[in-house]
Amino acid sequence: MKNIKPLLKKYSKPYVPGEQRTTQYNNKIQQEQRTKNKEHIADMLFLEVPFHLTTDEKQQVKHLIQTYPNFRNLHGNASNETIILAFIFYIKMSNKQIKLDRYTITQKYDLTHTTFELIICRLVKHHFLNSYILPKENKTYDPQLQQKGDK
Repeated sequence: MKNIKPLLKKYSKPYVPGEQRTTQYNNKIQQEQRTKNKEHIADMLFLEVPFHLTTDEKQQVKHLIQTYPNFRNLHGNASNETIILAFIFYIKMSNKQIKLDRYTITQKYDLTHTTFELIICRLVKHHFLNSYILPKENKTYDPQLQQKGDK
């Protein structure tokens, strides 16, 4: 009797060599590649910013990149570097007060106050549209409602 373990391993994958990939699978692969590229840009910007970022702040920036993969909805004309730099300044500003005008990196990547405000406002709007808000008088916790808000 032949060993079937290699065949099980081969056909348990979502893509079998020789088969044509579906458009959904291709789109998923492309989206993952774009996210990896954006995370690589973020790693390069972490080294370039003139202030220190903790590992927690770096993880928060990468979480924003993964949560909001379509940067064109945040700002149509801004580059990926500009939007990621806005995320970095947003995370850094939540911990202490800093000004964009002080840093030359903002001029290098065309991050102005208006661009920064637009990106952050759209980020917050997207977050509020995709989360549920419970009324204050609602004392009961519904885990299904929480799960819908996390999606």
